[in-house]
Amino acid sequence: MDEKIKVLILEDIPVDAELVEREFKKTLKNYSLLVTDNEKGFIEALKNYKPDIILSDYNLPHFNGMEAIKLTKEISPLIPVIIVTGSINEEIAVECMRAGAVNYVIKENLLRLGPAITQSLEVKALITKRLDAEESLKLITERLQISTESAHIGIWDFDIENNSLIWDKQMFELYGIQPEDFGGAYETWEKGVHPEDIARSDKEVQDAISGKKDFHTQFRVVWPDGQIRSIEAHAIVISDSTGIPERMIGANWDITERKNFENKLKTSLKEKEILLQELYHRTKNNMQVVTSMLHLRAESLDNQQITEIFKEVENSILCMALVHQKLYESGDLSHLNLKEYIEGIVQILTNNLIQPSKQIDISVKGADIVILLDTAMPIGFIINEIVTNAIKHAFPNGRKGKIDITLNITPQNEIILAISDNGIGLPDNFDTNANKGFGMQIITDLVEYQLRGSISFKSNKGLYYQIVIKEEGYKARI
Repeated sequence: MDEKIKVLILEDIPVDAELVEREFKKTLKNYSLLVTDNEKGFIEALKNYKPDIILSDYNLPHFNGMEAIKLTKEISPLIPVIIVTGSINEEIAVECMRAGAVNYVIKENLLRLGPAITQSLEVKALITKRLDAEESLKLITERLQISTESAHIGIWDFDIENNSLIWDKQMFELYGIQPEDFGGAYETWEKGVHPEDIARSDKEVQDAISGKKDFHTQFRVVWPDGQIRSIEAHAIVISDSTGIPERMIGANWDITERKNFENKLKTSLKEKEILLQELYHRTKNNMQVVTSMLHLRAESLDNQQITEIFKEVENSILCMALVHQKLYESGDLSHLNLKEYIEGIVQILTNNLIQPSKQIDISVKGADIVILLDTAMPIGFIINEIVTNAIKHAFPNGRKGKIDITLNITPQNEIILAISDNGIGLPDNFDTNANKGFGMQIITDLVEYQLRGSISFKSNKGLYYQIVIKEEGYKARI
């Protein structure tokens, strides 16, 4: 239901007040009415009744329309006042309009009253709406100002055509200068930017104006006292109806402390990377020293069985050293390429175990898969054990042979490691459970307990091993 329109009539003749009401009720269907004939009653009505529109006679015994207009402007300036009088000359009408009346109607022509009231109320509604919007904008602006000041964010407005730059007070604090030292031109901003950052920052501004990219950048500024601060800036470009850029409005904020922290963090990480690389390097070297000692010791022994044990231990240590070498050479100090690692192990075993008289070819095929350090070690031991056994036992009496190592990864992110040879295989009726040797026990334990995978093998024109490593066995677990 629409609210009632509150009408205040200032009239000392009751009959005239009735005539005025009779006329305006043709226009206003839902209204309330208050009639007064003196200054006191008029002021009280303004303060308490709070009318939406005033219909005032011009001449009253002790009061008049001009005074009514003046009081209305002082107490409630948005209320429209229409002068309704029996006789008024043009000079007085102009005076009333200048004083603030929105219209005037001669009592002999009250037919004009309805349209005059409608027009006045529409004007009032528009003014009220605009003032409400201005008040909301003012409130938003105040809140934005509080927010930007609290966050130390500076706001700027660049008039592209006129090369005019406007800063708020926070911008001056960000650049360490006083308003009177600011020229208000684009070149003034450039003077404060660090010389090494000017060319890049200016290009990013021009790219944003031309529409090539958004403006979101970082640069350094040099304060008059020589202090260097880091600034982050974001802006939008506003164009006219034809697409020509007119203004660029943006915000700046200080990120010096963040940049300092990032630089310290980068330095700290770099130091740790260097330390870790040095650790890998020293570990590799120490393991090589140990293998050299084992090799010399094995050469001095007459017992062939013990010599072979020493060589197996030597190869295992070399496989471990290879991990540290790969990580030392890599930019990533926690992951390595599994295929490259296996190729390195194969090279070690080829050099140490395959005599020139033996014709055994070892190939490594398949996908490049990146694994963790703690996954690489057990895989290295497994490859070493299986390939060593194949070289030693699968090709007796100078028999030619082939060992294939294949890497694949399934859609379920499982690594499939297959190792096969075309050697003599296992004897007929060989019971794998009853004859599981020490080497096979090590392989099984490494697969099941360290890699959280599964292993299967079969003997058919050679030996075939398949090892399945689930994703949680080689992906980061933190």
